[in-house]
Amino acid sequence: VIFAIIRIITAIFLKETLATAAGDAALAVQEKVRSKEQYVSRLEEIFLEADSDGNGVITKAEMDSACSNAVVLHYLSILEIEVHEVEPLFDLLDDGDGEVTIKEFCQGIMRLKGQARSLDVISIMHDANMIMTQCREMKRSLALLEQTLGVASGMKDTRRDQLRALDDTTLHSHLMNNNGET
Repeated sequence: VIFAIIRIITAIFLKETLATAAGDAALAVQEKVRSKEQYVSRLEEIFLEADSDGNGVITKAEMDSACSNAVVLHYLSILEIEVHEVEPLFDLLDDGDGEVTIKEFCQGIMRLKGQARSLDVISIMHDANMIMTQCREMKRSLALLEQTLGVASGMKDTRRDQLRALDDTTLHSHLMNNNGET
């Protein structure tokens, strides 16, 4: 009987411990969501401070002006975001239309904060591979066009022959080292 009572008491303690642990996990998730919401709220404040004309988008000029504004720099430093150069930051946040919306701003800054994720690295590798494939196709098309027309591309013959002899990877690194000289 004593053994059974001890087992029952142990089971009760174990049940309470597991319930508390499950509650802690749910509480941790709630805290993470609340923290993210606060972070987004602060980013929105920064955006509104930077949007000097109040039209809901930030232009490159407004971004430049905002990054020289002490209030905006203070907000960014609180969020552990250092802005050294405005133009690259704007280019990272912009989707190509020359303006940054509040959604682009918040999503972009949140992606800048923290370490690169595997998905980000794989995405960059994929884009780089697509660009290299397009470069190879352009190289082949140009060679075919030159051959068909019997015209040189304007390069010195020795330089062109050297470039044709290079494989694609070597060509890429060679062009990067010579800054695209022809």
